[in-house]
Amino acid sequence: MTLRLPRIELPSWRVLAAAGAGIVVLGGAVFGGWLWFSARQQRALESFAEAMVTAQRSQAQGASPAAKIGAIQELEATLGQQPPAAALAQVTYVLGNLKYSEGQYPGSRSAYELAAAGKSPTLSRLAQVNLGYTWEAQKDYAKAIEAFERAVAPLKPGDFLYDELLVNLARVQELAGQKEAAIKTYRRVLENPKTRRSDDIRARLATLEK
Repeated sequence: MTLRLPRIELPSWRVLAAAGAGIVVLGGAVFGGWLWFSARQQRALESFAEAMVTAQRSQAQGASPAAKIGAIQELEATLGQQPPAAALAQVTYVLGNLKYSEGQYPGSRSAYELAAAGKSPTLSRLAQVNLGYTWEAQKDYAKAIEAFERAVAPLKPGDFLYDELLVNLARVQELAGQKEAAIKTYRRVLENPKTRRSDDIRARLATLEK
């Protein structure tokens, strides 16, 4: 007895044509979406580049206060275009610097916090340092101490900005009247045999330990 396999009906050309058209439409939609996203990213990068040039010019000698305000506004507009992550960290860091130079400390902190949360380790750490500076500028030494302690906590001797952070921390501890804490922090700097701040630190310790 011969077994007969069930006959498989192939789809008609109309069905294949319709399916093919659907795939083409889907592919076109995906490609169109990619082009839109790519164009949007390109516009954001162009705005970022222009804003950075404006920011640089605003810091030139003899630049007017209006130039700085314009640079801040341009950088803020760039953020509204959702630049790529790498550009975002740079925009927020530079924006923080500009606002800091204008005495806009709360605004500069907001920008530095965004930069600190970015994916650039270097900008993140620099932003963390500057967060402490904003609190120090406002004479809120308790929060400045907290910011510097938080920034230096994950670091070890030899790491980028390790000594700088400890010196900043010790200085603010002095300003806050925490003499013993400042002495202890300065001594932490000397524990790094490669520190370039040893002469300054020893001179400071000599004054504090009188």
